[in-house]
Amino acid sequence: MSKAILKVNEIVKELSGIEVLHKVSFEVGAGEIYGFLWPNGAWKTTTMKCIMGLITPESGEIEILGDKTLSTETKAKIGFMPENTYLYKYFF
Repeated sequence: MSKAILKVNEIVKELSGIEVLHKVSFEVGAGEIYGFLWPNGAWKTTTMKCIMGLITPESGEIEILGDKTLSTETKAKIGFMPENTYLYKYFF
């Protein structure tokens, strides 16, 4: 396996007092394509928001490009386009 560029290790997230992510773990290696193929309501967007630093998991660890703090330098190297973007309503 190639060097992991994304490591998600046992993240736990609660929303409104309900645990929606329970010890989610996976790795994505350099050059790999990884997709979430879960049904609606399976918390794919919540997982991505945790990875992108938009929300904070209660526990667990996320590492992107060797960075566990999601520094400005790391953020400049990644992108995220959610299914429903909230950005455009702020343009006008």
